[in-house]
Amino acid sequence: MRLFHRAAVPAGLLALAVLVGGRTGVAQEEDHRAGQELWRSCAACHCVPDLRIPEDEDWLRLNETTTCISGKSDTPEARQGLISYLRAGGTIRPLLIDAQHEPPAGMARGTLRVPSTAGSAYLKAERASVRAGSPPKVRLRWKGSLEGTTLALPAGEFRVVSYAFYRADDRERRWAASGSSAEGCAQLVIRGDTEATLDLLPEIQAHLSCDADGDRHVLGFFMTNRGGQRMSLSREGRLVNPTWVVTGAEGERIDAGDFEVT
Repeated sequence: MRLFHRAAVPAGLLALAVLVGGRTGVAQEEDHRAGQELWRSCAACHCVPDLRIPEDEDWLRLNETTTCISGKSDTPEARQGLISYLRAGGTIRPLLIDAQHEPPAGMARGTLRVPSTAGSAYLKAERASVRAGSPPKVRLRWKGSLEGTTLALPAGEFRVVSYAFYRADDRERRWAASGSSAEGCAQLVIRGDTEATLDLLPEIQAHLSCDADGDRHVLGFFMTNRGGQRMSLSREGRLVNPTWVVTGAEGERIDAGDFEVT
């Protein structure tokens, strides 16, 4: 037997509840459209995340705080709208290539040797390759392997627009070292008769500067790879920003703080 309790709701209150619910839905739709618009400025060097890749959940969390969103767009509503758009089922995502996903049947392909450290990469095909039948955007994902591994990749010429390497520490926390460049972090030519190599390493080079400004000093810090592209380091969806400390001649702490790293 099921028992139902039917509460008596005044008509005016019911109408108000419907109205508020409708306005909330409209507001969410507007936030979604604003997120789509905001993504256009990010898409030059970032990839629409694929929720089949666990580490992409961490990347989505980065958008809650990352400093590359600034100005009038830097509002909680805009950030949530961006995340909502990137999660939406209708959002177009790159072709996923990993150990379980190969190029579609009938598509020309070649072989790519990937780094031994687990990671992912976002590729954009050159226009001539797209006209020849290459997919315009490809997302690679591979697991770590001391022996090295290869993936079947659509044939064509590609730019590696962004990439990330993944590791877990002894507390099982997920770390990612990532880099991006709209001009390309690396170039790949995939053909059926040769094996190409994704020549990227999980490395970070730190750059520290100190410039005099009157009676003050301005500290600067950023990270790059060996090619000079900017890098960032994150742990479970939060940027890891190094700290700075100024000490006196006797070792006493004078001042301290965190660098802002995008």
